[in-house]
Amino acid sequence: MFEFIWVIASDKVNTFAMREIQKTNQEKFYYAHEALRLGDFSDERRKTEQLKVYMACVAEFTPCLQFFFLEHFKTADRWFDGTRTYTYSLAINSMIGHLLGIGDRHTGNLLLDPSTGDVFVIE
Repeated sequence: MFEFIWVIASDKVNTFAMREIQKTNQEKFYYAHEALRLGDFSDERRKTEQLKVYMACVAEFTPCLQFFFLEHFKTADRWFDGTRTYTYSLAINSMIGHLLGIGDRHTGNLLLDPSTGDVFVIE
C-alpha cells in the first residue's frame, strides 16, 4: 500500500492546467479547441490555415504551469527544489519513454505530485 501513496496524492498535469484556464477565460479555451478540432487541415493548402488558427490560440493563452509551482511551493527554496525536481523527473521519464519507444505522451497521462514536483508516467 505504501507504494501507491504518491499516486493518490498526485493529479494529471492537464487537470492543473484546466483549473487555471477555468480561472481565467474558459470560453476562449473552448473556442480555440473547437477551431482546431473541427478544422479540415488534410491538404497542404490548409496547413497555413491551421498555423493561423494555432497562432491565434497561442496569442490568447499564457503558460499556466508556473502558477502551479507558485501555489504549491511558497518559499524560494521550496520553489527551486520543486521546479528542479519537476525538470529532472520529466527529462528522465521522457528519455526512458523515447528509449523504450513509448508513444502517446500527453498531459493526460502524466501525474504531477503537488508536494514534491515529481512527474510520473501512467499507462
